[in-house]
Amino acid sequence: MTGKDIDEKVLKKYSGLKAGIVCAIICVVLWLIVGVACLMNIDLLQNGSSMDLNNSILMPVFAVCCPCGMVAFILAVIFLIMGGSARSRINKFVNEHGEEQVMSAINKARHVYARRNRPITIFTDDFIYEVGVGFVGTNYDLAYGYSYKGNTSLHVYTITNKSESICRGIPLRSNDMKQVMATLASYNPSILLGYTGDNMNEHRARVKQHRING
Repeated sequence: MTGKDIDEKVLKKYSGLKAGIVCAIICVVLWLIVGVACLMNIDLLQNGSSMDLNNSILMPVFAVCCPCGMVAFILAVIFLIMGGSARSRINKFVNEHGEEQVMSAINKARHVYARRNRPITIFTDDFIYEVGVGFVGTNYDLAYGYSYKGNTSLHVYTITNKSESICRGIPLRSNDMKQVMATLASYNPSILLGYTGDNMNEHRARVKQHRING
């Protein structure tokens, strides 16, 4: 996949937002079930004994729906916060640079990391765009990148030590990983790539020197 295959819908995708809405709906449904069960057994709740309650349908409803509803609620909050943050970040970047200019850069992208024919990370000549998350940084700002063991994304750092994750779902030793590493190096030949002690020490030294130089 290349940038010319991507349309403007890519700027309307926000990671976590859809999952948050689904979890919120599940939460509401589960708690409605609890509410309906309580209304149908209101007399039992008011006048029944503990033994009657244990033998009623209320106990399994409470046992299943209440904890599952709480988990769904927590996940909904987490995902909705993530989605709201991504939406704010994307809109801010698009508003500052103009949608036409952003899409023009994306359409000219020479390399796009995609899964199941869906773009994940777009490497333009001006910036890296993580679909659903937004602008990551200019390619030339990146100073260090690595993926480690069970990680399913590439961690990158700027010279100011700002960290981001790109290329979600990328296997460590796959050809896709090799291609991404080569792409990063083509934009910035001095970038440090790989999870090694030497690279980490060199990155810290470069960040420190950058701060000293202002």
